[in-house]
Amino acid sequence: MTEVNDLNNIVTNIKQPNKLLDDTFQKKIIKILIEDDQFSKDIIDMLKVEYFDGILPVTIINYIMEYLEKYGSIPNYDTLLDLIHIKESDDSTKNHLIEFIRVTKDYKLADKKHVIFFTKNFCKKQSLKRGLEDAAKAWENEDYEAIHKIVMDSMKIGDTKDRGHNYIDDVEKRLVKSVRNPIPFLDGFDPTIGGGLSSGELGVILAATGGGKSMMLVKGASTALMNGKSVLYYSMELAETVIANRFDSCLTQIKLNAILNFPNHIRDKAKEISDLGGKLIIKEFPTGTATVNTLRSHIKHLEREGFIPDVIFVDYADIMKSTSSFSEKRFALTSIYESLRALAMELMLPIWTASQASRAAINESKFDLKVISESLGKAQTADVIIGIGRSDDDKANKRATLNCLKNRNGEDGMAILLRFDTANIDISVAISDNLSGYEGLGETINNNVEEMLRMQKNLPHFNDDTDNNIMND
Repeated sequence: MTEVNDLNNIVTNIKQPNKLLDDTFQKKIIKILIEDDQFSKDIIDMLKVEYFDGILPVTIINYIMEYLEKYGSIPNYDTLLDLIHIKESDDSTKNHLIEFIRVTKDYKLADKKHVIFFTKNFCKKQSLKRGLEDAAKAWENEDYEAIHKIVMDSMKIGDTKDRGHNYIDDVEKRLVKSVRNPIPFLDGFDPTIGGGLSSGELGVILAATGGGKSMMLVKGASTALMNGKSVLYYSMELAETVIANRFDSCLTQIKLNAILNFPNHIRDKAKEISDLGGKLIIKEFPTGTATVNTLRSHIKHLEREGFIPDVIFVDYADIMKSTSSFSEKRFALTSIYESLRALAMELMLPIWTASQASRAAINESKFDLKVISESLGKAQTADVIIGIGRSDDDKANKRATLNCLKNRNGEDGMAILLRFDTANIDISVAISDNLSGYEGLGETINNNVEEMLRMQKNLPHFNDDTDNNIMND
């Protein structure tokens, strides 16, 4: 009897909440349950109505469970609306349920991986708790075989039901063209990487000190912004206002050292971006203090305030802090990059960052992955790596070479000549990606590009000899 009491005490003292967090989280679960067939298969045998709180989510889950029991599948949004109209006689309740479904359907989910993990973990713990309660009763009856079965069955609940891809039976599944929703990064280069980075992918800008890593990140973020995307930009080195001025310069093409002289241009550009649907949050963290968990926490905070990013830029990963302690820096760096890519997969959005190249890349237009500093694990983790090469001659002629060093979405190994003026973060594909014979053409090409941009944008041109003193990285 003492053993039974001990087991009952263990069950009673398990620190496990009885409900699935708040109303917003429960909406997320219902949304994924309806839209994600694999999640519904994995969770449905251990998800209970009593885990939900509030008349609206409880009612919807009841409808889903009843429909599943009757028809063997999860109802879609339209079916749920039909059920509400059929079953609900009170107009007020009916309208509230319809609005609940509408909000759930339209909700922009940024943390799907987290919701799935938390829900499965919660349900597994609840299942184990129930199993231990049943095991206590079996112990009292000295039914030891039943105890073993109860505990083992409780542990198995929630294991994936996915059998894998059957090569013969699943022919049609693999013939369906997968849909990527890439976020634009650089006009003229995006087609090379499948239109840009997509959900769950990690891109890395590789350059030597002063090579333009941060400038390239700002340009990529500006491209996304002008395409109506919500952009989250983390700076681990420079102040938020400094980064914001770089965006001002990049977006207006006014030189950095004169940007504050043209406030109306900045205001007009901000309104234009807002009209396009673009949003930008710039957040600074002191060098060496922010971990991936720090970013995750900040992203959750922004989500609660209604800001859900489409793409994240981290400037830059090499000066972040690892979530674990390592005796060697290379292991810490590998951990940081792996954690960033895991975050991209968890949030189902792309992340761009930058990495320091070794001294071998200094004053070089072209280089390969051998110049990646400290840890080759960075290269193994990334989906796309582009190197920005700038010799002294390139800097004088306001150009750079984009070296596509790794590309999981297409061809790599090519080099593309860029217009690369750090004075106003004027970065664009300058000529064909065949660089042979371009020497000597850079100044002519760049002058033509500069004149064309001035004509198109009708913005002031500055001939200040101090322009080239702007910090390049």
